[in-house]
Amino acid sequence: FMLSKMQGFESVGHYSVATRISEALTVVATSLMASLFPILSQAYRSNRPEFDRLVSKASKILAGAGLPLALGGMWTAADLIQLLFGEPFRGSGPTLMILLWFTGVGFLATLLVNLLILCGRQVVDTWISLGLVAANIAMNTVLIPRFGYNGAALATVMVEVFGSLAMAAYLGQQGIFSLHKILPDLGRVAAANVVLVALLVLTQPLGLPVLVRIAMGASVYLGSLLMLKVFSLADLKYYLAHGFKKQLSYE
Repeated sequence: FMLSKMQGFESVGHYSVATRISEALTVVATSLMASLFPILSQAYRSNRPEFDRLVSKASKILAGAGLPLALGGMWTAADLIQLLFGEPFRGSGPTLMILLWFTGVGFLATLLVNLLILCGRQVVDTWISLGLVAANIAMNTVLIPRFGYNGAALATVMVEVFGSLAMAAYLGQQGIFSLHKILPDLGRVAAANVVLVALLVLTQPLGLPVLVRIAMGASVYLGSLLMLKVFSLADLKYYLAHGFKKQLSYE
């Protein structure tokens, strides 16, 4: 609404093209959390050591799925936009790059929101959400006139980061979520992403089709995650077999 009033409907069109891709990717996080939520909820009430283990496992899996979207998008977003929507919308490439960071952060935010819910802290989630709405309006007011639809995308990412930090801080104070416990796993995830970025940078001058580069990057990244023992092949098989099926049952 704010973008249409400040920049017109052409800007809305460019922004919408990018959001169609970034929002479609959120089904991965919701599917994983739909699979994990029942066992997380049960463990929280009856087995706190198992709950802590499951939170750590969910964190590394969601980070492992979200971070490559953000980093990989920096080298593929413009070409992907052009492939899907044509040359007139190539200007939406930077917008998609920015919004993929929103998606990447949103993977972990999905876990944090669900932790607030299963721990009975919905009121906290509501207050954080209200604060983020106000922050979003303020940042859009400042950034849209200066940067157009890219400013709107930047405001979206900043709000998601602030919200995630607020939820993580609160959950940390309550002893429900501890960032330092998952840092070793996040370090291995980061190392796998370094390999992914190196591949994308090296293949960019070759002029390969963007879908080929994405497929190559996904294969190499998955192999890196397995080699670094971020998760096992059994974990991968489980989530592929049950995650999306569980999501459909919840819907």
